[in-house]
Amino acid sequence: MALQTSYADVFGTTHGSAYLKVDSVTVYDDSAAISFSVYKDSSARSKGNASSQKRAVYSSSVNVTDSAFTTYFADGVLDDDTKSPLGQAYTYLKTLSSPIDLRSASDV
Repeated sequence: MALQTSYADVFGTTHGSAYLKVDSVTVYDDSAAISFSVYKDSSARSKGNASSQKRAVYSSSVNVTDSAFTTYFADGVLDDDTKSPLGQAYTYLKTLSSPIDLRSASDV
């Protein structure tokens, strides 16, 4: 599970097939924290072994609170057998325009 999008890094390099992976999701009583990393492409985020994985071009985290938390992470939402905190994290990230615009990201 990941997202693919175009990403321009701080040096001006555009990664047309950037690969975003959620590193962690922590759900609290009334908020959630999502940490993620962006790699230049899927091969940079190798699943083979840790030694073949390249450095992320960007890493960040977001906090989910208020109505967004209620929509994506509240107990009633996560009680559905088809929804998990990880899946909801990806769904939520696709609504964001900042720190990276992920509104047109594709599931991969």
